[in-house]
Amino acid sequence: MSWLILKGRCRNCHSPIAIRYPLIELAGGALFAGAAARLGFNWALPAILVFLASLLALAFIDAEHLVLPKRIVYPTLFMVGGLLILAAAVTGQWDRLGTAALYALGWWVVFFVLNFASPRLLGFGDVRLALVLGLALGWLGIRYVLLGFFTANVIGALVGVGLIVTKRMSRQQQIPYGVFLALGAAVAIYAGPELLAPFGRF
Repeated sequence: MSWLILKGRCRNCHSPIAIRYPLIELAGGALFAGAAARLGFNWALPAILVFLASLLALAFIDAEHLVLPKRIVYPTLFMVGGLLILAAAVTGQWDRLGTAALYALGWWVVFFVLNFASPRLLGFGDVRLALVLGLALGWLGIRYVLLGFFTANVIGALVGVGLIVTKRMSRQQQIPYGVFLALGAAVAIYAGPELLAPFGRF
């Protein structure tokens, strides 16, 4: 509202304020409303909201600068972990927390090995982010972890191939993988029950 009232300019110096800022704020509000509608009130919701807000910021930063700042990733990991510990303490779901921690560690190991094998293929920022993704999605269950990472790779592959075919990107260029990891996690959270229903429980 303030951006509209001020006609996209700073109140004091009248410098223009890019429309990306109110759009990102609107996107954050939509993510929060969608998560609340999907998950309902439960003690894990605050952790998921922090997770989504951080993914939104990281996706835009990675798209523009090809970097996932650890000054965002690490605080997110600690905040999500702390809030999930609180959720486990209140609900008594310590086994769920332990399982989520194992998934986080497992995906970190997988990404670490991929980074070690080919640092150009996968940056270490993605390795750090894998901890957060595994922890947050792991609280929802292994199916959500697998769906999130599978969707990220499918979307990333389709976009990458499309850009190469249209010659907007060469094979040697890096793609912002963090963007697709964020999209995969969002798909798992918002559409997970519908997408996973045909596969039953495993």
